Amino acid sequence: MLEGMWTSISHQNETERSKTTAGTPSEPLLPTATLGVADLACRYGVADATVRGWLRSEALKGRRIGRAWLVSWKALFAFEGGSVPGRSPRQRALAAAPLMTPEEVADLCSCSADTVLRWRREGRLTGLVVGGHIVRFRRDLLQNALGPSVLVPLPSGAPRTAEHPSKTTDRGARKTTSR
Repeated sequence: MLEGMWTSISHQNETERSKTTAGTPSEPLLPTATLGVADLACRYGVADATVRGWLRSEALKGRRIGRAWLVSWKALFAFEGGSVPGRSPRQRALAAAPLMTPEEVADLCSCSADTVLRWRREGRLTGLVVGGHIVRFRRDLLQNALGPSVLVPLPSGAPRTAEHPSKTTDRGARKTTSR
């Protein structure tokens, strides 16, 4: 009985290993080969029209197929100015997760968004400036600065606002009542 169980576990491990080692060694394995406009808009927390503007101006390199735009992960990381994530599943999941706003980082660190932006200016946190003025933070880069226990990747398919309240919810109300 133990032999049969061991064979089953061994087969599962082999299957998992083959999933994580497929692909070229130079590129990380990420959820999909390319991203669409809606995926990018969700990642950055901006409108679809903003992403299409970046693509039309060629600030973000993409390829147009019919009416749809597709962007590779490699082009995405080049646009963000960040490094390509490592090969571990956790690093890839963190890099593929939606970027965080200064307010979301502030909630995790129990500080204000202004403090988070100051830390970015001082070089304590690595933030991305996309579209010339939009500041966002990649989870994998934040984890390097804040420690592994602070950030957990979003579950796949979770909407951006489900876990992270927007600036205008309870947090804003608390600020106005505390004065």
